[in-house]
Amino acid sequence: MDREDQVKFADDDDIIELPPQLPPKRGILPPSEDLESWMERVDAMPDPEWLVDGILEPKGLLLVVGPEKDGKKSFLVSAMALGLASGKDVGMFHTPSPKRVLYYNQEGAEKNTSYRLKGLMRGLGITHQDLGERLHWAQGGAVFPKESRHRKALIAKIRDEEFDVCVLDTLAKSYGGDENDSGAMGEFVSAVYEIQCAGAAVILIHHTGKASRENAATFDFTRGVRGSSALTASFDTAIASLIMNPAEDPNRMLIKTTGKNVEPLHYFANWKFSGATNDPNFSVGFSVEGGANPGLYPEVDGDDESLDLGKPNKWRNG
Repeated sequence: MDREDQVKFADDDDIIELPPQLPPKRGILPPSEDLESWMERVDAMPDPEWLVDGILEPKGLLLVVGPEKDGKKSFLVSAMALGLASGKDVGMFHTPSPKRVLYYNQEGAEKNTSYRLKGLMRGLGITHQDLGERLHWAQGGAVFPKESRHRKALIAKIRDEEFDVCVLDTLAKSYGGDENDSGAMGEFVSAVYEIQCAGAAVILIHHTGKASRENAATFDFTRGVRGSSALTASFDTAIASLIMNPAEDPNRMLIKTTGKNVEPLHYFANWKFSGATNDPNFSVGFSVEGGANPGLYPEVDGDDESLDLGKPNKWRNG
């Protein structure tokens, strides 16, 4: 009996017990072993390699948030996706080896998105040869993980084509409900977990609340993300891309990272846009400063004048 014959989805009637080598899924009785056998099996497993060091774990959930329209969230995640697929370091994103990435972009017109991606590739120095057909892009339409047929099709695609990462841009377009409804958000998170169990880490792009525009330096992931806390309680790692001073420099962002198994770090991303979007020579790039642990370097939480980390990546690991 092959893997597909053994796996049942959450909305099927049958409840079965999976063998230990298969991951448990929502609605399926998880496998059980005596404690010593379980420990021996887990101890024999190799340590998992981060997909992006300190930011994206295998089969993990990364939440990327920022203000609506001016948080550079999609640019940031697109840059990460290009780095993942090429195996190249991009900004603060260190990718140990190339990965297969499936990106569902549900915002913007196709032509404009193509211009932006070309500009980003040009600015980052990444070519199609570097990508090697590992980055797959889907533009428009809608992907609703809560709907059984969408979820099954997405899980089948991830398994059949062996994707390591799935990006949903944005959560609002993939959610299809009241973001403040904890029950509905819980169902969405559970549906996303099934995608993770299929073998892919999931990156969700979402929006912050209004307060994040007022003081980026004091942004708190537990209170600053829009919608139900069922979402913020579920992520493994998170990134906030926050504009420091919209009037003076809309392209300088404070990047905050946090997670269950990582120390919080703060960076500054300085975005540079050259030319008009539809210009053949249009390019987008960004430089990164910092990587400071806010606990070790509390001045990072001060006002804009005190936010000077200087030497890039000096504090990458605290």
